[in-house]
This record gives sequence, C-alpha cells and structure tokens, in this order.
Amino acid sequence: MTISGKIAALAASVALLAGAEVSAREYILAPARPNKLVVVDTEKMAVEKVVTLDADAGPMPMTPTVDPTGKFAFVSINKTESIAKVDLVSGETVARVDLSQPGLRVKNLFGLALSPDGKTVAAYQSPVKLEAAHFEVQPTQITLFNAADLTPIKTFPAPRQITLLMFSRDGTKLHGMGRNMYTFDATSGEQINERTISQ
Repeated sequence: MTISGKIAALAASVALLAGAEVSAREYILAPARPNKLVVVDTEKMAVEKVVTLDADAGPMPMTPTVDPTGKFAFVSINKTESIAKVDLVSGETVARVDLSQPGLRVKNLFGLALSPDGKTVAAYQSPVKLEAAHFEVQPTQITLFNAADLTPIKTFPAPRQITLLMFSRDGTKLHGMGRNMYTFDATSGEQINERTISQ
C-alpha cells in the first residue's frame, strides 16, 4: 500500500473497526492533512472513522501500511523523519521511532513495507549529515524494524531513488523500485538482483 491502503478484510478487524456484525468488508486507509488517518468503508463509500495522530505528524502522514490483522497501521510522520505504529481501533500511537538525531537528518520519503507475517517493517532512508556550514549527503539505506515495538533489527545499503518497497509473498526477499528494480535478501540485506526498467 502506498498513499492509500486497504485494511485487511478480516471479520475480527471489521468487528473492531466498525462495531458491526461480523462479515467480510473492505476499507481504505487514507492520510489527510495535517495529522489524520481516514478509514473509509468501501461498501458504503463513507468515512467510518478518523484517527488523529501525534501533533507533530504533519504536514501530512505518508505511506500507511496495515498489518495482517487489520488492527495496526504503520505510517511515516513528522516530515517523514519518524515512523509510528497506530492502533486503528483506539486511535493511539503504540510505538514510534524517530529516525533523525542531532547532527543527522534521516528521511523516509516513500519506501515503507510490512512483511507478510506482520513481524518486520522495512523503511528506505535518506540520511544527511548536518554540519555547521554545509550538509553532507550520506549513502542511502534500508532499515528493518521489529513491528512489535519498532526497535531496529538491521540496516544495510541500498541504491538511491528507491520509492517503493515490497516484500515477496514468502517474506524472504525485499523488492525496491527506483530507476531499476532491486531485490534484497530480507534477512542479510544482501542485494541479490537488479533489473533494468524499460524507458
């Protein structure tokens, strides 16, 4: 899922999100300025719920990604310098990781993906070292986080200009799309393939 995503059509999540009779339903999860996630019932084409994120989530949340249960969403916030895990039922932010630190600004512009088993979050990162009189662009990277609490697991180098990340169906590989299509081993981070995208 990118700017808008589909919450898993599971009976349990429907009962939690809609408080309605258990049935197979589909939802769209869309970000809205400055700090909202909007849950839309696709059958009624109506807003089911609006989740308000932390005050610094703006100017707009990016790339919401929903876990297999349909209860939690992972979203890039705080000018894409933080990632939050949001409970879509209670509306609470249950985990958060701030990517930037003093002297280093790290952006997660677009690439954000969740493994099929819902245990690992992958985030593409563009770091910049902030010197007193100039900035130094650092090598781009992908960091894997534990989805339970967003603690980092592993960071590995990645080519520039990747805008989309997606795990393979079995979760063993991570695909990144930029100028070319790249494939990484989802455990070691080793780049194992690169395919040229037709112009």
